Amino acid sequence: MDAVAPTASARALSDPTVGSGPPRAIPVAMTSRHNMAPTVTQNGADVLYTSGLGDCVAIATFHPATGTRTLTHPNAGDVTPAWASTLAGMIDSTTYVIIANGTNQISPQVFRSGDFTRICTAIATAMQARGKNNPRFVMYHTPDLGRSSGVRMDTFVMYANGVYGRIGNTTVNVPISRV
Repeated sequence: MDAVAPTASARALSDPTVGSGPPRAIPVAMTSRHNMAPTVTQNGADVLYTSGLGDCVAIATFHPATGTRTLTHPNAGDVTPAWASTLAGMIDSTTYVIIANGTNQISPQVFRSGDFTRICTAIATAMQARGKNNPRFVMYHTPDLGRSSGVRMDTFVMYANGVYGRIGNTTVNVPISRV
């Protein structure tokens, strides 16, 4: 399974309506929270987010042509064949599937060889069963920046424009990416 490398950067995010940068991720901007469950949340222009990622992962999708997004927060990164089949019915080979680590998955190597590969394989198997090509898998791993950083490492957020990352405050550089 080849992963597409995200265009990652750390930017100082200030006013979400000014400048060329993406909107900042702050708790007051969140509208569609996804609780821990092996289900998929899909919501138009709302910000999709989840928190409490410890042993868990966040699995988000983004279709660049349609803007369709999904988000799921499976407990301990466990996905079932039924869940993968449902997701495979919603996406295609041009969809980005972003898999983000939780706070207990510090090592990117361990995350890649464990949860990331297992989830990619489950989705790829479901896509193949539907006669579809694999989507574009993206591993989003950020190290623990510590509590003083202001970044909530147990979170994942995705905006309608494909910008995704962690929830942070307005005075810190927040690791973000865009598909």
